[in-house]
Amino acid sequence: MSNYTDHTDHPDREPEDVNEETVQAPQPDEPEEESMQPENSAPARPPRRSAAKAVTIILLALIAIAALAITLFGKRDGPLPTWQELYELAGFTEAPETHADQLAVHFIDVGQGDGILIQTPTGETVVIDAGERGNEKKMISYIKQYGDDTLEYVVATHPHSDHIGSLDNVIAAFTVRNVVMPRLTQINTPTHSFYKDLLTAVKKSGAKMISAKPCYTIPLGRGQCTVLSPSVQSEKLNDMSVVLRLDWGETSFLFMGDAGVAVEKQLLNGKYAGYLDADVLKVGHHGSGTSSSAMFLKAVDPRFGVISCGAGNDYGHPHKGTMDKLTKLGTTVLRTDTMGSIRIYSDGRQMYTETDNG
Repeated sequence: MSNYTDHTDHPDREPEDVNEETVQAPQPDEPEEESMQPENSAPARPPRRSAAKAVTIILLALIAIAALAITLFGKRDGPLPTWQELYELAGFTEAPETHADQLAVHFIDVGQGDGILIQTPTGETVVIDAGERGNEKKMISYIKQYGDDTLEYVVATHPHSDHIGSLDNVIAAFTVRNVVMPRLTQINTPTHSFYKDLLTAVKKSGAKMISAKPCYTIPLGRGQCTVLSPSVQSEKLNDMSVVLRLDWGETSFLFMGDAGVAVEKQLLNGKYAGYLDADVLKVGHHGSGTSSSAMFLKAVDPRFGVISCGAGNDYGHPHKGTMDKLTKLGTTVLRTDTMGSIRIYSDGRQMYTETDNG
C-alpha cells in the first residue's frame, strides 16, 4: 500500500466558475427513462469502518513515532530501517502485483476537470465525466488500455465543459448501455454546443438515458453505486452535480462532482446523514473553497482525498483552506496535477494506491 503526502500550497482565492451561465431554454427531449426506486426510501446502511480505521490510524501513528525516534536518537553506525520494513512490522501487506480480482477506480489526469473510470473484476465498467474538450483522445485510449469496448454506465455529473466537454466523443467510441444525467429544468438548461453535442451522442448511441435521483442504484457485481444527489433543483449547475457513493465490500468511495456547501448541508441534514462516511472522497469542485465544509469533511472522514485539477490552473485549485482541513483530519491527499492519473484498488477490505508519477 502506498501513501502520499503533499504540502504544496496555492493562493487561497475564490475561483471563477466555468460556464456558470444559466438560460431560459426548454428542456431537451429525453429518451424513455428507466424506472427508479422510491425517492423516499433510504438505502441500506453501509458497513461501518470506524474500528478498522481507528486501528489503522494508531498503527500509522506508531510507525511515524518509531521512524522519528530512530532518525533522531537511533544509532548512527547502522542503516536505518526502510518504510517497507516498518510497514511489515506493523502488519501491513504489500500491494499485490496484479489487481485482476479487485475493484479499480481510476482518476484520470485530464487537466482542470474530472474524468473517472470504475472497473469491477467481473467486467462492469463505469465512466464518470471526461474532462474538457480536447481530452477525448486521452480518455478513449486510457479506457481502452485498462478496459474494454463496452461501458455499462456513463455518468455526466453536470453540464459544465470541464466535466462533459469530451464526453460526446467518448460515448461515440464505445458501446454504451446507460447514461445517467441530472434532470434539468427551464431555469438551468444550458444552450452551450457541448451540451447539445452530448445529447446528440447519447441519442445516436442508443443508450438508455436515466435521470439521476436519490436512491437510484447502479449494480456492480459484488458492489453498487448509489445516487445521493441532486434532490432539489438549483440555478447553480455545480449544485446539480450527480453525487455518487460506491460501496465495495467494507470499502467505500464518495464522488462529489462540483457540488458545493449547499448540497453538503442537504446531505448532512437529510436521510443520508449516516451514509457519508467513506474511505475515499473525490473532493468537490477540484478542491475549491466553495466545497468541502469542515462539518461535511468531518462526517465523511476520508482516508484518501482525491483532487482532480490542472497544474497551474487559473482558479488556485486546490485552495489552501481545503488542503488545511484535509490535513487536519489526517486525510492523505492525492492530486492529479502533481501525481498524474491516480488508481485506487480495493479487494473489499484493503485498499492500494498507484499513481503515474511515483
